[in-house]
Amino acid sequence: MSTDVFSDLKSYYFQVAQYLVAEAKQASLLANPTGVGTEREEVYRNFLERHLPKTCDVFLGGYVFDMKGNASKQIDVIVTSINTPTFQLSNQTRSIAPLEGTIAVAEIKSKLDRASLRSALENFAAIPRMPDSEGIVPPQIRVPLQRWTDIPYKIILAYDAIEKERLSEHIWEFYEVNGHIPLERRPNIIHVLGRYMVVRITPEIQILEPDGTPTAEPIRVGQFRWIYPNSDILAIAW
Repeated sequence: MSTDVFSDLKSYYFQVAQYLVAEAKQASLLANPTGVGTEREEVYRNFLERHLPKTCDVFLGGYVFDMKGNASKQIDVIVTSINTPTFQLSNQTRSIAPLEGTIAVAEIKSKLDRASLRSALENFAAIPRMPDSEGIVPPQIRVPLQRWTDIPYKIILAYDAIEKERLSEHIWEFYEVNGHIPLERRPNIIHVLGRYMVVRITPEIQILEPDGTPTAEPIRVGQFRWIYPNSDILAIAW
């Protein structure tokens, strides 16, 4: 490894993105047509298992539920704290996990178009909202309210997609009609491998110009921003 660690990490994440694409293509060649989606979910699960801390569990889909018994729709990939109990359903292929111990969820799409985008956005909207942090988070630990309510982190990963301009129109169209969906139940990242990345602006995100100075362009919390250069590297690092 060179002395420029960040340059090495940049190269590493770029290679990881290429690996994900190659593995997905292999899955499409080896799996039967109905199994391609599941194979690609498994590729992403394996990627997360290799790179997340050992204090995380990663498993293929299931449901997230809250203490009132409300449950999400089925989600492709779920990441929980290793201390969180999960309950495997009778068919041994899907599990359910409590909301408070769920770190992240991901929807995996072979091709992201209007229909598959809408499905993913509806799935995220159906995740129960986080309860009041009082009585859950120790008083000596200060967790910003917006960060607490935004749990779990929500990812859409696509191996292919329609053009970014059309996807942007469909995102705007969906939330124009469904404006009641809170910001914290909208995706944090939409990542199309080898193409582009979309992020939802949260209070801690700052958009910088290539020279490192803050952008003069107005940005607001909740809006979606497109990132083109190095999108694979940034998305995978996040």
